[in-house]
Amino acid sequence: MNSLCKEFRRSWNKLLELDPTDLLIKATLLVIIFNSNHDKRLLTAVVILCPLAFFAKALHRSAPFWFLLTAIQAIAVYHRWFSVDNHKYLSVYWSFAVALALCTRKPDKALALNGRVLLGLVFAFATMWKVMSPDYLNGSFFQYHLLLDFRFWPMASWLGGLPQEVLVDNARLYGQMTMSSGVPFSVQLKSSLLISWIAQILTWWTVVLEAAISIVFLAPSRRVSTFTRNVLLWLFTLTTYVWVPIIGFASSLLVMGLAQTELSRQRDRKVYLILLLASPVYLLLWRKSLQYVFNVG
Repeated sequence: MNSLCKEFRRSWNKLLELDPTDLLIKATLLVIIFNSNHDKRLLTAVVILCPLAFFAKALHRSAPFWFLLTAIQAIAVYHRWFSVDNHKYLSVYWSFAVALALCTRKPDKALALNGRVLLGLVFAFATMWKVMSPDYLNGSFFQYHLLLDFRFWPMASWLGGLPQEVLVDNARLYGQMTMSSGVPFSVQLKSSLLISWIAQILTWWTVVLEAAISIVFLAPSRRVSTFTRNVLLWLFTLTTYVWVPIIGFASSLLVMGLAQTELSRQRDRKVYLILLLASPVYLLLWRKSLQYVFNVG
């Protein structure tokens, strides 16, 4: 055990000793691989290109390489635009931002600015969509997911008090309704007043937090401290992805958060690295837990 701890500390110290820009770019390459599982051809391309760039500084510091990587991802997203997850688009935007930054004389400064502005815009548009959607503001969105999305079942069961059998029965009824090829019919899902309250809390917590993040990231740097921005982003990441670990989205946000964090804030940078490294491990444990408790995932 002692030798394992020593080896971990040695690896951790080596990670911290990497050039900050190289560290950020290598983290981005890993996130791109993680975000490319929606298309086999894209996954094949990035599995070939990203490891090559990971170990070749001349390649991962090359703007043309990042323009190529952006184009490959954009083509894959275009062909599946109607079903692809939001963070796949975000991966394209961030890759393009990296390419643009590498065209400048000070790529570290450009990456910091791009990361801060892109994060601010992501949360600004997310807030705008939520405020303009009546079926989101009335709590219907989260109530639907609490009752039917197995990723929310731990919250619905442990906090909302709905038994596992009720959640499984809701999914069965909904499946029958959506798969029916005959006369359309409706089903009554089992819920509770507590589930409604949880849906409302989640709704307004998300709106307020995302609005706050958009404001502090888009505000001039001299008006808002990096620490304030980081704390809000960490709070969003932990309160959102602990329950629903969409690691591709979480890791994309964390990489951009790392990009906009000054080198002088070493503790903040360590927090980002810890969250990035812990994310896939947590996802594995979370899936195993869902399989064990709810027989899904």
